[in-house]
Amino acid sequence: MTVSPLKSSPFVPRLQVGSPMSKAMTIVGMVVAALVGLTFLLDLAVGVPFGRASLVMDVGALIAAALLGYLSWDAMQEVR
Repeated sequence: MTVSPLKSSPFVPRLQVGSPMSKAMTIVGMVVAALVGLTFLLDLAVGVPFGRASLVMDVGALIAAALLGYLSWDAMQEVR
């Protein structure tokens, strides 16, 4: 009889779906995505934070922020 490593892990009780911590982490992910997206959108449009240092950096950061926002939103749907 083998014991599953997942059941013997001390972290299993803390990783339950729907826990307050998992909800908080998904919300934090969405907030960070919004802040990063806003920062680089402002840089792309007006050049405020970074003085339009690189168009590639701005577009790449906007894509990364959009991906993070989508993944956080999708995780939030699973947590509910």
